[in-house]
Formats: sequence, structure tokens, C-alpha cells
Amino acid sequence: MNSIKKEIENRGIINLVHFTHWRNLKGIYTLKKIISRKKLLEERLIDREDILFKHNDNFRMEGEQYINLSITHINRNLFKAFRSRSQNSASINWCVIKLDKQLLFDTSLKCLFSVTNAASATAKKYGIGTDLINFQNMFLNEINITNTFNGRTIYRKSQKDNETTDNQAEVLVLGDIPINYIKEVCFESEEDLMTIQTTFDYYGLSSDKFKVDKSIFL
Repeated sequence: MNSIKKEIENRGIINLVHFTHWRNLKGIYTLKKIISRKKLLEERLIDREDILFKHNDNFRMEGEQYINLSITHINRNLFKAFRSRSQNSASINWCVIKLDKQLLFDTSLKCLFSVTNAASATAKKYGIGTDLINFQNMFLNEINITNTFNGRTIYRKSQKDNETTDNQAEVLVLGDIPINYIKEVCFESEEDLMTIQTTFDYYGLSSDKFKVDKSIFL
């Protein structure tokens, strides 16, 4: 773990990121933690009116027991797909949660690293795990992506040191993430921010880490 910590420091990584529905924020802040879909199901929290959790994805091939995070930037392709899928639903809006890198060293959590989408054959080929090599693989100079129809290679070109080679690289977290690791919760517009702040004020929940960051949503 010390080797991974040194690698993170050398790369200048400061944030992990996670996107979710607005309505999940009330549940996260009420429970004071981010929890996996498996736990939401086990504790029957999904769509409960007092908690208001709603899962992001109807089918998670990489396992419902994990919380899926990205390093530095969100998975743009997945975020775009989810937003497109829900664009005609007035009840679904999105936010991006920035989390402190220190959660990677929380002994109550188990963090696994994947070079790309953890449900893919490529991820299995490179290996998904907790070791230094698994972390370093996310920053390889090239990653050979294979699928049923064809293959392609992703190269490190303009990526910064703190950016993974493939934007779909994942950190899979096993365990509940306490909200004290939340650094910011980002919204697309001032209108969005004011709407959620009003809700949080009504329930007596803190929204002091909420802000507008349009660049994330471009």
C-alpha cells in the first residue's frame, strides 16, 4: 500500500470521482455514507421515500457489491450514455462527487484497480486487483482493448500524469465510503444547485460542499 501511495503522490492524483442521480444525495447524506447497490437491495433502500435512493444502472456485470469510482475524471462515455438515456425524464438529474484520494488507504475499505471497464474481457486479461501492478496498469503507455467484434489500442498521448490511459479505467471499492471523504459535489448550473440546496435546507442537511462546475458536464 505504501508503494501505491507513493505512486499516487508522484502522479499528483488528488481526487477520485463518482457520478450519481441527484435524488441519491439525500440518501447519501442521511446515511452519512456512499453504499453499493448490493447493500441498497439487501437493506431495501432503493426507492424508499425517506431515503430516496435510485440505482444508476439496471445491470452491473462487474458486480453489485462494488462502488465504482474513476481517477481524476469521470468515465465520460458512460456519463454521456446515462445522461442521454435519462434526458426525457424530469425526475432524473446528475451530479458528480469528488472524493479525497485518502479513501484508498482506509483499512475498512478494499480498493481494486481495473485498466478499463471492469466488466470487459480486457479488464480480466490485464487483471483486476489491489496490488501495485494493478494500479500501474491503469497508466500503461498502451492498452490493447479486445471485444467480440474487433480490437483497438489506446495510447498515452495527451493524458496528464494524474489521468488514466483509458478514461474507462475503474477503482472498485468494497465497503461503505464515509461522507467525510467527499470534497465537492458538482452540478451543471446555478439553477440545479439552488434546487438541491433548497431540498437539503428543508431536511436540515448540509450542502456546504455543493458547487457549480459546468466543465464536468461538457
